[in-house]
Amino acid sequence: MTDCVHVHQGFVYARRIGDQILIGGGRHLNKVGEMTDEEGITSEIESYLLNFLRTHFDVPPDIRFVQSWSGIMGMGSEKMPIVRELEENIFAAVRLGGMGVAIGSLVGDNLAQLMLSQS
Repeated sequence: MTDCVHVHQGFVYARRIGDQILIGGGRHLNKVGEMTDEEGITSEIESYLLNFLRTHFDVPPDIRFVQSWSGIMGMGSEKMPIVRELEENIFAAVRLGGMGVAIGSLVGDNLAQLMLSQS
């Protein structure tokens, strides 16, 4: 596995971290159900991601999740993330539309550049 993999337009992502794999996404399977402000694991998506690992990567057949979590997606009427200074020395990088792992480093770099330009 390469360092970072994005599939289905970034809706599925996987990254090796030491001897473990971080995999996430799958929200494209239930877009309406995933537009929630409540935390909770979706068994349909968890099963999909586990099967995705077994199908596309050379992993042991008994691979399992050691940790699971859900996140609240930052959605808005526009697709682009918000990266701006809210007030003096207070900055925001939000509304990543469920793509935080996929675009988080780019958005973080944009935020850092903005912060450096304000100093």
